[in-house]
Amino acid sequence: MTKGELFSKLFNVYSSETTRDWMTPEDIREIQIDRRVDNCIDDAGWIVFTGMDFSKGDDLNGSAFMCYNRYTGEFFGDMDVYMSEAAVNDSPIRELLLSWAKDGWLTIVPGKTFDPSWPVNRIIELDGKGVNFGAFGYDPYNAKVVVNAMSQWVFDIGLDPKKLILPVRQNFATYNPVVNEFDYMVKRSTDDGAGHQIPDPQIHLSRNPLWPYCFGCCTLQESNDGMGNVKPVKKDSSASTKVDPVQMLLSGLILYDTIEQTIVK
Repeated sequence: MTKGELFSKLFNVYSSETTRDWMTPEDIREIQIDRRVDNCIDDAGWIVFTGMDFSKGDDLNGSAFMCYNRYTGEFFGDMDVYMSEAAVNDSPIRELLLSWAKDGWLTIVPGKTFDPSWPVNRIIELDGKGVNFGAFGYDPYNAKVVVNAMSQWVFDIGLDPKKLILPVRQNFATYNPVVNEFDYMVKRSTDDGAGHQIPDPQIHLSRNPLWPYCFGCCTLQESNDGMGNVKPVKKDSSASTKVDPVQMLLSGLILYDTIEQTIVK
């Protein structure tokens, strides 16, 4: 990890102060549909690239699923996110978190710290339902325990963890291409035959209310190296600002772009 990445992670201090707006909650609500990753099974043409991110227990933890349909070319995003009971109780948006949990969009894990068995067991459950996982990407900053558990499961089913569980660094060079790609996928339009452009998004997201909330917490930070690269970061450092699912979803898209030629048929 570079010095800049370390300061970004620990202190929300960034090397560049140049930021610009990106997706609005309204942009995201327009592409939400009634579907879950549970429905994206291999028999229907889906392959799933999973981005994972884990805090030390005081924030959101979990997985975002970038699902690609090799028959139709459609993309779909879903998430499973978790917070410890202690973190929820200490949060300035406690009531909002509780409402998400009540509706099944957020899992509150009992205790003071996050138990990494939750996302691993969920992935095992989805695998049993016929979900075809193409790869798993993780931020190497704080993922050792979960990665070890995931690696053991992958090994137990006869596959090579080193080929399926891959580090995805949350830096400018990694994120810039997929930020622009995702922007196009959301805002794509097509001609209706009468000279009018109508929305034709290439990606949809689940109805999880954390999607518009978290995208609304994002801003694009520009690198200060003159290259104009961008990555999504928090608009501010308050405890109510959550962007982890956005970063996880983009990590899934990075995995798709990286290995689609070798495993997507």
